[in-house]
Amino acid sequence: MKTESRILYVLIICIAAICTQCASGPKIETVAPLKLLDAYVQPWASEVEGGKTGFTVHFFVEKKADIILKEIYYKGKKIELQSTQNLTEYIGQYTNSIISKKEIIMSSDPMEEFNNQVPLIIEKTPFELEENECIIEYIQDDKKQYFKLGMLPEKEMERQPTVKPE
Repeated sequence: MKTESRILYVLIICIAAICTQCASGPKIETVAPLKLLDAYVQPWASEVEGGKTGFTVHFFVEKKADIILKEIYYKGKKIELQSTQNLTEYIGQYTNSIISKKEIIMSSDPMEEFNNQVPLIIEKTPFELEENECIIEYIQDDKKQYFKLGMLPEKEMERQPTVKPE
């Protein structure tokens, strides 16, 4: 009986340790690990009727060789950041999906529904943010880390005449 109770005790401790580690989320720093020279978001829209819309985020940083910005979480979106060759500017672009005005075919015959478009599934971000807050994911010493930027300023909308609807 003592052996069974010891096994049960060890098992409970192991389960509690696993659950405790799973419940802890990523640690979010409030101080940027590198100097931000400028940061802003700029909405854009196509001038073509039925064209696309979206926004572009810009980060200008003081170069630091051991830190690479990877992604930004902003307005419920996860956006990949691309860097310039000298790693001083990072840009991320998000394009809103265009709602198709095509009708959805509903039928008991699956072949009639074949040309229906698959609905777009939006990935939910793991962070709760205020209106213009964002969280930036970066890599330092081969570890994924996060820092929070309290206010991302928004510039005036940019018109893009070349962005045509698909």
